[in-house]
Amino acid sequence: MIDIKLRMLCTAAVCACGWLSVSVLHAEDTQPADLMAIVTQTCDALIEHGRDRWGDEKTALIASVLDRKKLAPPDKLPKGGAGVRNGDRTTPAGSNVNMQQNFFRTFYLLSTITGDPKYAQAADAALLDFIRKAQSPVTGLVGWGEHLGYDLKADEVQAFGDQKLIHEPKKPLVFWDFLYEHEPERMLKYATGIWEHQIHDHKTGNFSRHASFDKHSPRTNYDFTKEAGHFIDIWGNAYQASGDETYGKAIDVLTQRYARKLNDRNLLDYDSARADYCNNGHNLTFACDVFDAASRVTGYENGKLSERMVKLTEAIDRGFLAVDHRPDVPELGFIATCTTGNGEPRDRNGPGPGGYSVQWGMGYGRQTTSMNALHCFRRASQLGAGSDADAYRQLALDAAEGYAKTGAPPEDIDVWPVEYGAVILMHLAAAQVSNDPSHLIQARRRADEAVKLFWDESSPLPKSSIRAKHFETITGAETLVFALMALHIAEQDLPVDVPFSDIDR
Repeated sequence: MIDIKLRMLCTAAVCACGWLSVSVLHAEDTQPADLMAIVTQTCDALIEHGRDRWGDEKTALIASVLDRKKLAPPDKLPKGGAGVRNGDRTTPAGSNVNMQQNFFRTFYLLSTITGDPKYAQAADAALLDFIRKAQSPVTGLVGWGEHLGYDLKADEVQAFGDQKLIHEPKKPLVFWDFLYEHEPERMLKYATGIWEHQIHDHKTGNFSRHASFDKHSPRTNYDFTKEAGHFIDIWGNAYQASGDETYGKAIDVLTQRYARKLNDRNLLDYDSARADYCNNGHNLTFACDVFDAASRVTGYENGKLSERMVKLTEAIDRGFLAVDHRPDVPELGFIATCTTGNGEPRDRNGPGPGGYSVQWGMGYGRQTTSMNALHCFRRASQLGAGSDADAYRQLALDAAEGYAKTGAPPEDIDVWPVEYGAVILMHLAAAQVSNDPSHLIQARRRADEAVKLFWDESSPLPKSSIRAKHFETITGAETLVFALMALHIAEQDLPVDVPFSDIDR
């Protein structure tokens, strides 16, 4: 009955032209937006119009940039949203699967809810074409992340403009199990490629977040904890799948590297090139990734590596929780970046003021308060019980209460879709943890705001930002659409498992 009801709901909401009418998109304030219909129209448009039909070779990959009216890649990249760097964007016809993973999660949820397999089939096909088409035969690294994508017209991995082919994962790989099931050799080749071609020194673990995609050219000293967490997560999966001790060794080398780098306050420098500058948000996600991976390598050294990994995460917990975060104060937030030596907030560009997370306003290297709150919820869930778990949980709940006390973003800020997605997911997690239904009300408030800001009658796709009128995945439409899907499931109390998402970091 649920499937039939939802199919009827979606059909009634979609107009003859293929997407939602103005009355459904921008209902009166007393009538909430139809989230299921909005999610469905967006995913339908991506599958029907965004999949590769350009160039000599057709694939199942989905374009990362689309003209919202023509529903096709632009001839040249339009101006990006505020804070978007051109070097981080794909080519005009590029596809960056790293930045589409929450879309694929949404596709799977849609098939589960509606009973229509086309969404799951589209996700399956895109993921498999990605690993088959976008992997370097030389290094095993893959064309995605901060600087790369697969160009759908040229049928090859490319970077935008005159940028070099640089491998740097932007977000974690959440589909390891599916990809390994279908392409085990390619996935192990990717895991091995990170160790062989990204890690410069196999004794000390010195590496750079940047490595050449198509040749052996590892670099040093820009050893960000965020990227280290991505690598350890992949190696943990590879060790669990294969039993190959190469991956256990790789994890051990990085684990010991960061254990040595901890200072007396249990804080870590951002990287080896910048002294006395700490990114707390990245260190927390690093701890989360290390903790998860520890359970996958219990067979290495009779569990001693797992013990060292857990011990490292406990030290990072002490450092993070000792910093004076204030997410209960909307104009402050988490101390996202600080001086490593004293834990005081520090802006990334200098020793002066700054360093707090922001409620709204993304840009390169910036973290919103809601993103940090999601990391805290994740870490609390890992720890389960105890004082540290309680402390993380309270920080996240304080952040949610801080957002509840504020209105829409200031009009002078060019907000990205991911910002709303993270806020909605934060309130959903807060509702689950606290059993307080007011957080569902807050999630709905933000969802209705987001629909009015990013969708209009001209297109089934959301805008790249409030001021950028095209569609582009770099600003996190994937997470907003996933959040709308998750909220719909929560409001309808559907018997569907929604994966937790804190992949935006």
